[in-house]
Amino acid sequence: MDDIHAAVLRVKLKHVDEWSERRRQIARLYDQGLAEAPMTLPFTPPGYEHVYHLYVVESDERDALQAYLNSKNITALTHYPIAIHQQEGVPWGHAARFNSLPVTEKSAASVLSLPMYPELTDKEVERVIEQVLNWAAKREALSQAV
Repeated sequence: MDDIHAAVLRVKLKHVDEWSERRRQIARLYDQGLAEAPMTLPFTPPGYEHVYHLYVVESDERDALQAYLNSKNITALTHYPIAIHQQEGVPWGHAARFNSLPVTEKSAASVLSLPMYPELTDKEVERVIEQVLNWAAKREALSQAV
């Protein structure tokens, strides 16, 4: 690490606890607001504390949800869209020991990271929640019309 990066990190480290707490606050808002949404929300086992570097939801219609949010100018990202064992170069020069990892493949195809950073305002979080719920309601209406 060079001196400039070290100096920046030294300043940022003073805020890490505050920023982690803000991320937990945002996650609580998402947890409450999306409790009834047709998706799997992050889970933290009792006795543990999450820092929510990302707030990752799981939806069988991930691509449709992502496109909808994008159309509403909300950036939701697929950080790991390809299962690791399906990535080029794996297993890094060794013979593969697997043909299929169905849980990993399903996860790679269904996970989506909602906006999550300490500077996110409660109003912005509420807007994300509102749009996810709007998408879910439209999805439900379409499925009932068929």
